[in-house]
Amino acid sequence: MTHDPRASSDEGKKPSKWKTAAAILVQIIYAALSIVIVSGLIRGFREGGGAVASIDLVKLYDQHGPAAVGIPVAGVSALLLVSLARALDGPMSLDLFGIKSEGASATCIVWAILFLVIGLSFRALW
Repeated sequence: MTHDPRASSDEGKKPSKWKTAAAILVQIIYAALSIVIVSGLIRGFREGGGAVASIDLVKLYDQHGPAAVGIPVAGVSALLLVSLARALDGPMSLDLFGIKSEGASATCIVWAILFLVIGLSFRALW
């Protein structure tokens, strides 16, 4: 006996009431959770807002300069070097200590190594 797709019922294709109700419940929970998080952040900023005015930025950069300046500069520098290498040579391939990677994974590994090296050099020179 052959199966005629026109004769099949649409009842099996519709989601059940419970599945629809569960999906709506999950959406309500996500919405409530996001409202609680946002209201908590707003409350925290309102209560702790006076603490920001007491921070001396010159002293902060003097004590934590490598972290405040060096880390973002290291990240951007590594990104520029990796982007330049990709633009000039194309997709990367890496074989490091027996670990082989190609494409995006090799690019990520090279970026992480460059970020680490540039960050450590800033720390050593600061």
